[in-house]
Amino acid sequence: MIYAKNYARVAVGAFLFSAASAFAAVETATYGNFEVTYYGNGDVFNSSYYVKNDSTNEKYSGAKDWTSEMKSSVERSMNYWNSVITTTAKEKVKVAFIWENLGAGTLGGATDVWYFDSASGMTLSGAEAALRGNGTSYSGYFGLSGTEKSAFVLLSKDANFYFGESESGIKSEQYDFQSVLTHEIGHIMGFNTLCTSRGWSYKWPLGTQSGKSDNVLGVTTFDSLLVTKNPSGENVEVMSQTVSSVFSNIKEYETGDSYAPGKEYFLKTGEGENGDLELSTLKIYNPETYSAGSSMGHVEYADGDGNGKDEPLMSYAIANGKIRRELNADELDLMRAMGWSVAIPEPSAFSLLAGMFTFVFVAIRRRRK
Repeated sequence: MIYAKNYARVAVGAFLFSAASAFAAVETATYGNFEVTYYGNGDVFNSSYYVKNDSTNEKYSGAKDWTSEMKSSVERSMNYWNSVITTTAKEKVKVAFIWENLGAGTLGGATDVWYFDSASGMTLSGAEAALRGNGTSYSGYFGLSGTEKSAFVLLSKDANFYFGESESGIKSEQYDFQSVLTHEIGHIMGFNTLCTSRGWSYKWPLGTQSGKSDNVLGVTTFDSLLVTKNPSGENVEVMSQTVSSVFSNIKEYETGDSYAPGKEYFLKTGEGENGDLELSTLKIYNPETYSAGSSMGHVEYADGDGNGKDEPLMSYAIANGKIRRELNADELDLMRAMGWSVAIPEPSAFSLLAGMFTFVFVAIRRRRK
């Protein structure tokens, strides 16, 4: 989830929300490659993949209604991502937006349906599978043309959000809503990891062939870019690609690196003429104490301060009173390394100010078919 940098929280009091009718239909809007569903007050998010509480099968439900100003902020965020990603979409990315009581210091969170791609050996997010259309039967990939969502985003019903567009309009005690949304969609678009405090341990069960069964390692596109240093100080890739010993047509990944909190992980953007790894100026956020959903899923500058560069959108926390709504040049390079066809959008009407984000996966329960 996204945390506020200073953990300040006040109740939203500047907007009036009308009670939703128990019979009102959930509103859906399409913005380019994205199909967004707004869950308002009392609307229940019913999904075979996501439940709020496994033991009671409790569902997520909207805690307040959406104003036109809120939806305008969502539209701007979606249109920004449409301007960045030029990959020809196979299907719409279906995202549910839900207001929830997320607790002190938490602004929002998001998660995906995961799909295994046998051609690359990687685990794709719902957005990657929808836009690229290359999930496989081994993952149970069924297409996203039905009612199921590719992903969903929870938003704090109590956060003091700024929903406007002008950078001069945000107050010092507010958090920029559009920045939060743009960051969350960044996770859905591929800035995510399957690394936990135990390292990479999720296994895809591929079934049995000739009396042999196989389980392959779950590795995201983002995970596949990881680089660390060996005892000699040389850059080495964390993940290496191989082929399943049971299914000769399926690629998979292996890792010879044991995950450790505080360890430095960098990100490759390609290889040089001599096979040398080309590294991004950004590295993975991996503090000494593991933080579920924050560690390994965010970026920061390798030199710690960015040397005056724009703070990454996909950093780990957001400061109040700041606007940071777009990927910087280094993050766009990472998007290309993840396989996206990426354009550099026209400069926005507002200047890019520093802001920091955090995203936590574990606060949202995920079920897989």
